[in-house]
Amino acid sequence: MTKVEQLIRNSSSSSWNFRITKPTIGKILEWSKLYGFIGSGNQITEKGLLLYYVMGPDAVSSIKSGNFESNPFELTIEEKLYFLYSHLEVDTTLFFLIKRLAELPKNTFVFGVEADKLTCLALYDTFKLISEKGFYSENVLSLKNLRELIGKIVFELDLSSEVPVQPLRKQGPKSIRIVKPEQQNKKRTNAADGEAIPRFEFLTDLGLLTKRVEGKSNQEKSRKAWKYWVTPMLLDFAKDLPESIPKDFYWVQFAHSAVTLTNSKPKCLSIEEDSRIIVRRTYDAFLEVKRSFGHTPILSVAIIAMIRSLALSEVLEIKVVHELFLGFKISDLFSETLKFAAGNEIDKMFIDLKPSFIEEAEKHYDTQKKICN
Repeated sequence: MTKVEQLIRNSSSSSWNFRITKPTIGKILEWSKLYGFIGSGNQITEKGLLLYYVMGPDAVSSIKSGNFESNPFELTIEEKLYFLYSHLEVDTTLFFLIKRLAELPKNTFVFGVEADKLTCLALYDTFKLISEKGFYSENVLSLKNLRELIGKIVFELDLSSEVPVQPLRKQGPKSIRIVKPEQQNKKRTNAADGEAIPRFEFLTDLGLLTKRVEGKSNQEKSRKAWKYWVTPMLLDFAKDLPESIPKDFYWVQFAHSAVTLTNSKPKCLSIEEDSRIIVRRTYDAFLEVKRSFGHTPILSVAIIAMIRSLALSEVLEIKVVHELFLGFKISDLFSETLKFAAGNEIDKMFIDLKPSFIEEAEKHYDTQKKICN
């Protein structure tokens, strides 16, 4: 048994699958680029740096040194939240897959071709959203590639009656291959599996799906099987999701849905009642992510503030952080300790906070409280 396999089995994940081997080690870099953690020239991106901050220097050092004092497969709640945020941001299909999984009858398991079918339907939901509503995001699939992929999966699964998408390129006859006796009469679904399995395994790692060891069944076989059950956590997360994903979902509503992953009663932070707390959370996040030179993107600061707050069962949406600081800018509040650069939009605003900012801000809110009393 390899070290990686030992680490996975020692983690709390219900899945023991790990498909990266020496010949396929390059897939890690491909995945990192696909989800925006690594950019051109194999340089770490802002998104990748945020993952570094979320993990913390001790966990990163443990991986780099190879001593694995911190098990990288034992995800913290902050890591789970950030991975969920990052994946939803670039993979709209995951959003629709979660909604479809939440609609399954209670205690229904998903296995094999059914997982492929659900993923195909979620891909089709994404296709309709992009083509009919002109929705645009950092989606991992372009409209043309998405149509071609759906058409290929529809062909594999014989789903043309449910998904009216044909592949742009004519598909050849299904190949006849020599298979093991136990694989006879089973569909070969290479494209479908390639889309379904990574998403189902990802949701399992986050605790939104699980695998069960039933009765006297072999534990290793159960942990490695493509057989999944929906968890209450997924149902809670999906409960307040909109019917169709709006463009600003990640900034406006993600925290309200994701707080269910913390398994505790949340407190929603608002500018009207909790400005002092929001300022503190934002300042602490700024200290984590601030750049050595120049100003720091407020979006990066707000993401970390949101993740850290969620770990405390506090709902702090990214948009709330932006609106509070935009208000500071408009009213010229804290002008000596808070500096702005670039635009006013959330993805274009940059800030720089002096060490004395938090003291000035807290004095301001103390004064306001005295006046109100």
